[in-house]
Amino acid sequence: MKLSKILPILFIFFANITHPAIASQGVGSTKGILLVGNPRSLTSVFERYMRNRGDFNTYFEPAMAKYFQKYIEGGREVAKQVNLEIELMDLIKEVKEPFFIKEQAFTMEKGDLIRSYANLLDYKIVFIIREPSQAVLSMYKLVKKTSELEDEDVYHHLDYSIMERLAKQVYTMTNRTPILIDANKLANEPEAVIEKFCDAVQIPFDAKHLSWDQDPNLHPEENQGWFTAVRKSTSFRAAAKRHSLDDPDVDPKDKASLEKLIEKNLEIYERLKAFAL
Repeated sequence: MKLSKILPILFIFFANITHPAIASQGVGSTKGILLVGNPRSLTSVFERYMRNRGDFNTYFEPAMAKYFQKYIEGGREVAKQVNLEIELMDLIKEVKEPFFIKEQAFTMEKGDLIRSYANLLDYKIVFIIREPSQAVLSMYKLVKKTSELEDEDVYHHLDYSIMERLAKQVYTMTNRTPILIDANKLANEPEAVIEKFCDAVQIPFDAKHLSWDQDPNLHPEENQGWFTAVRKSTSFRAAAKRHSLDDPDVDPKDKASLEKLIEKNLEIYERLKAFAL
């Protein structure tokens, strides 16, 4: 994709979505929420729920937008070296309360963004994790279909050890166990999990927000399949079919490396899941 095509996309990524009903003050005692997750882990569906609430300004992956800009300009190695702390300072200062920011875990390590956000914003941080075989294989299959990323990005973007390091960092900063959501449980028991989430971040819970209309224009800048499912979504729900290493769209030559990544991530997932809501 040419840079000339990606720049309009970045403008949409950086733009916040403000609901007309939002008051100028925070929601209860909560001024903001930062959701950190891995790709293909229901983070976009969660953002859809937060939009549907109508009481938060939502910001879609500002760090990822900056990272992807550098990726397009110079490739993965150039993007990996970018100091997102510096790149995002002006944007962070302009965030409007009450806010909901969604970020990818692998970008939050670049420039110590967890601490940078904390220094400038009053927010509650929430992590979301998904059983790794489903997250890894979902992303692998999409990467094979698109022209934006390469196979190596699956292993870079879906390294669960990054999430674990971030969770430990938050614990060190706050001396509290981080708020953590198991995406699998969320898909199967949405009302119970979201009610616990609302209690944890101290915002009102209303079951009516758990369903919404399809939105074919959600993130219109993206047309390669990353948001197909969330555009069609009307609620949190379990996937109709589980991904498997034996699926026909998994290249046999990739099975060993994918299985190794899944097994490594599974150990971390099980450790983190023990603290989930």
